[in-house]
Amino acid sequence: MMRPIAITAMLLAYPAYAQQAAKPPMTISQSDQFIMQVTKCWTIPATKSDKPPVVRLHVQLRRDGTVAAVFTTDVQRYTSDADYKLLTDSAIRALQQCQPYRSLPANRYDTWRIMELNFDPAIMLK
Repeated sequence: MMRPIAITAMLLAYPAYAQQAAKPPMTISQSDQFIMQVTKCWTIPATKSDKPPVVRLHVQLRRDGTVAAVFTTDVQRYTSDADYKLLTDSAIRALQQCQPYRSLPANRYDTWRIMELNFDPAIMLK
């Protein structure tokens, strides 16, 4: 049985790239392949909360599809909420364990080199 997709990606672009000639964005299929790869590596830890929080991560990737940097977008919550920290750490581990992301098209690097990912355990646990 397929697990529901619990990770959503928001591709970010720096203003400098907006001035360049428009490049075609990643296809939905390419984006889905990336999300499915990460989902396979994400093990959701048990939390105290009945409604575990959605974790948002800022991710920077290298051209070869490896992770250059990853961090939470909510540092305050990371330091004060044990469930959020636990889920954040598990999402970061998933990103590191599943690399490299070879399904990302090299000719569209500018469209996927920086992403914000939402990890939603509630969807995964359905």
